[in-house]
Amino acid sequence: MGLSPDRPAYRILLVEDDLVDRKQAERLLKATGLEIDKILSAQTLATCLEILSQDRPDVILLDLNLPDSNGLATIATVHQAHPWAAVVVITGEGSQEIGLQAIAQGAQDYLVKGQFNQQVLEKVIRYACERKRQQELIRQERDFAERLIQTAQVIVLVLDREGKIVRFNRHLELITGYNLQELQGRDWFELFVPAAMRQERRLLFAQAMKGDHSDQEVFPIMTKDGRQRVIQWSATLLSDQSGQPMALLCTGQDVTEQLAAQQAIRKANEDLLRANKELRSMQVQIVQSEKLASIGQLAAGMAHEMNTPLGFVASNFQTLQTYMNKLLELLDLYEQLTVAVEQGQRERRIELAEKIRQRRSQMRIDFLLNDIKDLSDESKEGLERIGQIVKSLRDFARIDQAEELGDYDINEGIRSTLAVAGRTIQQMADVRLELGDVRPISCRAGQVNQALYNIILNAAQAIASQERQDRGTITIRTGMADEKVICQISDNGPGIKSEHISKIYDPFFTTKPIGQGMGLGLTTAYDIIVNKHHGKIDVDSAEGKGTTFTVELPIQQADPLETAVPAGGMYVECTSQTELYTCDLKEGHKLAILGSHKGLPEGQGHHDHQRPDYRPSGKPRGSGPGYGQAQGLVHRGGKGRPGGRYPDQ
Repeated sequence: MGLSPDRPAYRILLVEDDLVDRKQAERLLKATGLEIDKILSAQTLATCLEILSQDRPDVILLDLNLPDSNGLATIATVHQAHPWAAVVVITGEGSQEIGLQAIAQGAQDYLVKGQFNQQVLEKVIRYACERKRQQELIRQERDFAERLIQTAQVIVLVLDREGKIVRFNRHLELITGYNLQELQGRDWFELFVPAAMRQERRLLFAQAMKGDHSDQEVFPIMTKDGRQRVIQWSATLLSDQSGQPMALLCTGQDVTEQLAAQQAIRKANEDLLRANKELRSMQVQIVQSEKLASIGQLAAGMAHEMNTPLGFVASNFQTLQTYMNKLLELLDLYEQLTVAVEQGQRERRIELAEKIRQRRSQMRIDFLLNDIKDLSDESKEGLERIGQIVKSLRDFARIDQAEELGDYDINEGIRSTLAVAGRTIQQMADVRLELGDVRPISCRAGQVNQALYNIILNAAQAIASQERQDRGTITIRTGMADEKVICQISDNGPGIKSEHISKIYDPFFTTKPIGQGMGLGLTTAYDIIVNKHHGKIDVDSAEGKGTTFTVELPIQQADPLETAVPAGGMYVECTSQTELYTCDLKEGHKLAILGSHKGLPEGQGHHDHQRPDYRPSGKPRGSGPGYGQAQGLVHRGGKGRPGGRYPDQ
């Protein structure tokens, strides 16, 4: 199309059947200032089309009166064969009107035979080529815009000022089933807007044509088969050069499926919320049932632990009552002796004095008086033991804190937990403590104790499930790391299968036989540690070797490091301690503590009676289970009285 970088000179096709006119045109072309690459000529339309099939001229000088073609149809035929060339029509003298019609049919310019010279010809060819180039650019832009409109996955609709359809794109055709040819010029509202909304939509359209419209509106349209599709619309007012509104450009997105999906999601959410509410209600009931079962187990254990001290206290008081009766009898003889002395009855005094000597001898008065002191001391100690059990239970539950945050020593919490649940756990496994120095943390102590109890009990039950000959071991370690308190609870039980690891915290998941747990123990522990205290629980398990749970609790309100004083009294501070609880139910319910305590002052060792966790060992020689099963107090029968009452020293 003239002067392109790869072909800077013009290639011109001259289509003229008159030899004189053709020669004249060739002479003028050569006389112009144009750089011409080649001049091609043809006398008929057929010859012209043959040349166009083999060559690509930049300019076609076309006579409309050819032997095989006449009139404006010749332009259309040439354009179809070679649409890239600029066409300049050469008409006969006085045919300016035909030239203008030719331009309307797609020619770039026209010349009248006998009325132009080489300068006019050069100017017309240059202008025609530039006009053709600009038209081609416009055509390319128009085609590109058309492709965008037709391939866009949104509705594009143009309505004139009366609401009639000017055009719409392929996307609207696919949605409605109509095509543009059958609807162009027809009323949009009558065809597409539901009757109930038609008047309202017309009013809104009229406002939009005045420039008053909202950014987005959602309303349905009717399809060819009578269905409704919900469209989200946006509108832009199109104006002419004078600024007068001429049309409304509407774009829309089909949101029918989206709204249906949202409705389905809302319904599903409502169903889920309802089901969740029912599940929570059911879970609360089940959790309460499990709590009641746990409380029942703890109560049974605590009743068992309190039964022995209560038994020997009751026995001691029975003995004291017998002693009191004897002493009252002896006091009555002394009273009679006093009366005889006051009345001067010598023989009566001698008789009563002899009775008193005989009675004292029979009563073994010295032994009785000493034994009364022992009975009182032992009964006091038994009551103190009962008080210590109750205090341990209270420390475990921490009912004084309820849901309030408070300072908590995890070592003390572990001891309280073991003191309360010791009998249940020790029937299944030995517990080894390796408690390090830890700082107090801010937490809900009763909840954390419950979490630790659940994990420890879970370990004990896992060991018990093996039905092993030897006793398993649960090791509990505590320490500090990165301003966190760490507690590791390890067992040498069966471990957890790899396919179960990801499920152990799921509510109601359990591998225990039916009736031996609801699967809420670890769920509750996870909720307490992670959700309520922003801590962390990790599990490391090897099937057949054992499992380790690692609990991390952050220090929210760090206090200066102080020595924690456990329930029941003082103990000597030590930098580390290792304690081994053992329990042999077959050999007299023996409980012992073995360990090494660093940093103890001279004279204070493993059997320091001031330590609340001291539990002397030995075998009971009386009837009934020994108290040492949880607190280490072992009783023996003696002095002819049932039950026994002395701790081993």
